Amino acid sequence: VLDARGWMDWRPFGTQIQLNWLQPRQQTHTVSVNSERKAIALQKLKSLQLYAMQASDTCRAVTLEATFGDAESPPCGHCDACTADKQTWREDLRKALDQGCLDPMAFLQACRPGHRAAMRSLLATWYKSGAIESSQSHIRWTSSERR
Repeated sequence: VLDARGWMDWRPFGTQIQLNWLQPRQQTHTVSVNSERKAIALQKLKSLQLYAMQASDTCRAVTLEATFGDAESPPCGHCDACTADKQTWREDLRKALDQGCLDPMAFLQACRPGHRAAMRSLLATWYKSGAIESSQSHIRWTSSERR
């Protein structure tokens, strides 16, 4: 694009590419930026940041489509939000704890990446409530919660 606009020229130079600027670089304070385009770009960037930090039940594909185009797309059925089954998570954790001490890091690594934050939150909730206790690198039911 820059070469098509006449701003730079490039040539092969051995195994590298040599770039030559044809126009002098403009000082930052002399460059004008369309404020509407900048605002739109910043809003899209903010939307992407929110998407990355998303911890809701909203489908990620729906979020992306709404941000960048189609506001009427259906849920994908494949992302972490669509496949989240919190009841199954609790049952899986109960079964693992019923077998004895559990390495929480190994347990979290076995979870799907998009589900790890929610599972970490579940572990924290159970720990704060006194249902589980930790010792060094393992967790287990507290004596009052053992079955």
